[in-house]
Amino acid sequence: MNGSLALVGSGEYLPAMAAFEKSLIDDGVKNGKQSIYIQIPTAAGRESEQRLNYWKELGKTQADSLKVQSIFLPIFKRDDAYNMEHVNQIKDSALIYMSGGDPHYLAETLIGTPLWEAIYENWLSGGSLAGCSAGAMVLSAQIPNFRFSKKEPTVGLNLIPNIRVIPHFNKFFKW
Repeated sequence: MNGSLALVGSGEYLPAMAAFEKSLIDDGVKNGKQSIYIQIPTAAGRESEQRLNYWKELGKTQADSLKVQSIFLPIFKRDDAYNMEHVNQIKDSALIYMSGGDPHYLAETLIGTPLWEAIYENWLSGGSLAGCSAGAMVLSAQIPNFRFSKKEPTVGLNLIPNIRVIPHFNKFFKW
């Protein structure tokens, strides 16, 4: 049984998203997961410490408002995705949320790591998985280079092989 999957354009952790994020947590709990909201900020991993703290606090405030446990996993570089302490926190969480930033960096950091495998297994076993902006784009088979249109796409995590990002429309389409 796969868990719920949310591909979000923007607005992660904002009050306007609270009811939606709560529904994702509720879906995971119905599937036997713990009421835990995990933030994975990897796509923003090369931003300033001040900016990363902003995202951490915004997510914690959202989780607190939803009355659920919040875990911010500091996966800022590829080595962090091999940290078994982080990997083990994924297993029973109701919601794993990959936030925005650089989708290419996110893919290169997570692909083929124990952390990505744990995220994938959690989703397959009923946990909800959400990706916002870069966190959503990385779930496709490939990520176009919007800024460098002549540069080859980056390989994505391929969670949904039949979804592509169309650069001209900047939306997800099922083909």
